[in-house]
Amino acid sequence: MINHFNYISRAVASMIAQEPKVRQRAKIYEKLILMAEHLKNLNSFNLLVAVVSGMNNSGVGRLKWTKARVPQRSMLILESLEELTSMQNSYKNYRNLITVNSEPPLIPYMGVYLQDLTFIEDGNPDQVDELINFSKRILV
Repeated sequence: MINHFNYISRAVASMIAQEPKVRQRAKIYEKLILMAEHLKNLNSFNLLVAVVSGMNNSGVGRLKWTKARVPQRSMLILESLEELTSMQNSYKNYRNLITVNSEPPLIPYMGVYLQDLTFIEDGNPDQVDELINFSKRILV
């Protein structure tokens, strides 16, 4: 699953960066923004984060002329998607959306759950007073 996420992210960055013409690159960039918006509407959050991650790749980030040709409306959509997928406060915006607004079916962003499991595993002892730490087991 992680390999698939990384593959999609790299593919998105490559699609944008490999186009030599600025005008065509801007069209590709805009189409990817609209695709990401549809992914959000479909509750496909793992793929949404992969696409936004690819669009925020350092190689893509330097394409200032390309971004200047993308319509302002599309850039505002991208801004809102970046805010939604932001890692700040342990993905607070994403967690709020999932908790409040999203109805099944949905594909969650697995990075959040893997991060939570890692924190639970690393931050809690396996045993307390030589007994199994059932509080940790319940969290997992």
